[in-house]
Amino acid sequence: MERQSAINRALRLGRVPLLAARIIRTIDDAGILGKGIRIAGTNAIYAYEAAAGVFVDPGITTTDDIDLLMGARQSLRIMAETDIPDGALINLLRKVDRSFERSAATFRAVSI
Repeated sequence: MERQSAINRALRLGRVPLLAARIIRTIDDAGILGKGIRIAGTNAIYAYEAAAGVFVDPGITTTDDIDLLMGARQSLRIMAETDIPDGALINLLRKVDRSFERSAATFRAVSI
């Protein structure tokens, strides 16, 4: 994968921003991506690009956040007890970047 990364960049493959890709991969490794949590918003456009075999205008995919859609039967609090092995979504985010903190809004975490 490391060897192919330069080729992928040149061909504009794998355009998902690095931090978002790491978060998605960590959530998937925890076994909850597509079950309890889905990717929504701007970062979901990358999946549509891959499925359709097209690239959209980069202005559409410019974002500084990642939106996670949680199932309606789960608590929307980031610090809530869940089936996540680490106990909370915030702990998964901190595996990716230790600077993640819960914001005043209980449904939001920010990387400071």
